[in-house]
Amino acid sequence: MADDDFDGTFNTVAHLTVVTPGGGSVTVDIQGIENLTPPGRQHKKDTWTPISGDRTGYEQQALCSQQSATIEATLTYELSRQKEIDDVVGINGCTISLKLSDGLLISGTGGIEKMSFTRMEDSKHNTSDFTIALNAGWTMADDGAVAGEVVVPLYTVTMAAGDAVIDLTGCGSDLTWNLTGKKITEIYLKAPTGNANDVTVAEGASNGFTLPDTAVVEPGNEHTIAIAAANRVTVSSTDKTLHVTGTLTQAIQIRIRAILA
Repeated sequence: MADDDFDGTFNTVAHLTVVTPGGGSVTVDIQGIENLTPPGRQHKKDTWTPISGDRTGYEQQALCSQQSATIEATLTYELSRQKEIDDVVGINGCTISLKLSDGLLISGTGGIEKMSFTRMEDSKHNTSDFTIALNAGWTMADDGAVAGEVVVPLYTVTMAAGDAVIDLTGCGSDLTWNLTGKKITEIYLKAPTGNANDVTVAEGASNGFTLPDTAVVEPGNEHTIAIAAANRVTVSSTDKTLHVTGTLTQAIQIRIRAILA
């Protein structure tokens, strides 16, 4: 079988997060939406016919409590995340949120009622049919990107002899994203399951970009460096590099969010 791994070229179009009542959590980058039916907003209707008064014989109605809803979707994501999703299928009372690329955030309490394989792809991605059940009281909100926000899509950095440098003035899968003059707000890191050892991401040795902490990412795990407003640094020619260390030709996936300084 060919080893086609398109993780560095698939853009993230949505995020699905499920937090179980026991505290377990899975967040999956959705890299393709074949179809998605948002939940319908529906309320129960109560009807009655008065037997006296000026409305005698005329049927009346009142809208009552909001009804539960479902999300039907066919989603594509990394095959390596399948076991994580399978572990939370059928668990009641989960906190569920689905954030789409346009900022639409659907959230509520419920569970993944059904998940079935549509196809397993050689590209190391899997497409599955989902039925997500939401209790009454789910919400739909605009949680769009911050004005002026720039998002460098998820891409893969491969080390040579266990070492790599990320230059924020020339990053991304094609090295054409120049974040000069922008402040980094978030760096998301994910280590492929095929890595043999941990991967460390830290401030670069030369013209290092100032980070609030060093990230150590185990194989198959992910880590988000969220930078508070007071600690955000502007990318410049002297503050621009991240140092990636690991073993041999291991890799790390990275997505960067930044705003205008």
